[in-house]
Amino acid sequence: MAANFLDKIEEEKGQAIFELILFMPFLVYFATVLFNTGSAINGSINQQKATRGYFYYILKGNSMLPVKSDLSSLGQEGLTSVSAASIGWAEKKTGSSEQYGTCYKYSTLYSSSDEKCDEKAKEAGSSIFVKPLTFYGVCSATYILKDDSTYNWDQARGATSNCILGDGS
Repeated sequence: MAANFLDKIEEEKGQAIFELILFMPFLVYFATVLFNTGSAINGSINQQKATRGYFYYILKGNSMLPVKSDLSSLGQEGLTSVSAASIGWAEKKTGSSEQYGTCYKYSTLYSSSDEKCDEKAKEAGSSIFVKPLTFYGVCSATYILKDDSTYNWDQARGATSNCILGDGS
């Protein structure tokens, strides 16, 4: 009985090399996926830290935000009530090909895509890129647009209401 078992083992010489050749591409592929995922997460964390730091640098200790320049641009957009201030990363500058958001490409085993980082995916939900874009903001005092195109602090709501960025309703 033991002799039959040893004979079977000796007949399987070279199987380890065969398995190495067969499965090594999969192991390399999974290692690159793991590396790209880690890089995307790290890039997103670094973006968040930079965005948060820049947000507070812009405020420079002003607790009555949003700042006047933001309020005037929001008034032109038709927003009548504002109680939030925020900044974020744009995918790219309008009218420019300069990319702002980071891109991490995932290689695929079975297809070769000609997709580029600065283009939209051809099919929704099927991009070969991970593009983390960070947005950061805080709630603040509520400001209401007056008839003379200025914002006044709404003392009735104060800073106790929910974040508002809209038509005041």
